[in-house]
Amino acid sequence: MVQISLSASVSVAGGPVLPVSLPLTPDSYVVSDAALAPQGQAGDTAEIPLVPDDVALTLLAIAATETTGGKGASVTVVPAHDATDGEPIAVDGTFVLANADVLGRLVADGPQVFKVTNEGTVAATVRLLAAFEEV
Repeated sequence: MVQISLSASVSVAGGPVLPVSLPLTPDSYVVSDAALAPQGQAGDTAEIPLVPDDVALTLLAIAATETTGGKGASVTVVPAHDATDGEPIAVDGTFVLANADVLGRLVADGPQVFKVTNEGTVAATVRLLAAFEEV
């Protein structure tokens, strides 16, 4: 088992602060990187296979940054399983989802591959972390 700790806080200016903390103990995890060319150029998309068959995704974390400067980048991520695509997810810089039930609904039978497209005019780097349980 792997131990993963997720912690953050959500704060509203002049309003409440909601601390969010979640310990996870998935069976395994995978990290993958992709370099994407600017939108409309060759290499502006990549398919990133992250999750093997017969597992349940429990955590998906995505960090997209512009290659120069490190500023958050805009990308679209499409979860896929075999020949079936789920709905596109717009990511501006970061995206974290740590709910196995929701992650399993991103595409029929749960996502295995993530298709990523750069939506910006400069090159970007995308890093994905997927944690999962064997079923």
